[in-house]
Amino acid sequence: MPVAPEALQRYLESLSTAYDVLAQAAMTATERGYKVSKALSSDVIAAQRETMPLAKQIAADPEQYASGSYVAMTQAAIAAQSRTLAFAQLACKEALDVSGEAHELAEKLTQANRETGEAAIELLRSRGGLAPMAEMFSRGFEATMQATEDTARRVRKSASA
Repeated sequence: MPVAPEALQRYLESLSTAYDVLAQAAMTATERGYKVSKALSSDVIAAQRETMPLAKQIAADPEQYASGSYVAMTQAAIAAQSRTLAFAQLACKEALDVSGEAHELAEKLTQANRETGEAAIELLRSRGGLAPMAEMFSRGFEATMQATEDTARRVRKSASA
């Protein structure tokens, strides 16, 4: 018996939606990783540029720094602490964003999996002679969706904690 075109189309569209959700999550993670890496690289370069003048001052007059005048070293230390704090703030913000995105991703994947499973069952049923197989798949699908929803609930609970 031929497959109903609507059932096949629905299945393929729901499968495509699930892959789109995963692709978007991967792109968002890549962008976040790039942002954090770029900030770290910029901080390393800034630290190197600030260290060179201090090293030159110490090399030009080592007695000045041995005598207790630590202005340049204090300025360099404050600048380093400021960069460290800014990077820590960025890392914290990104970690909080990831938590929210994990919740959203779990919801989207749960919905996409449900739609794909329902479309697959409809596709199997449209084949007529495959009705027993469709029923077996349907029972397995329901058990899988229950486990997926339980996992999504745990992710939501941990994201809100």
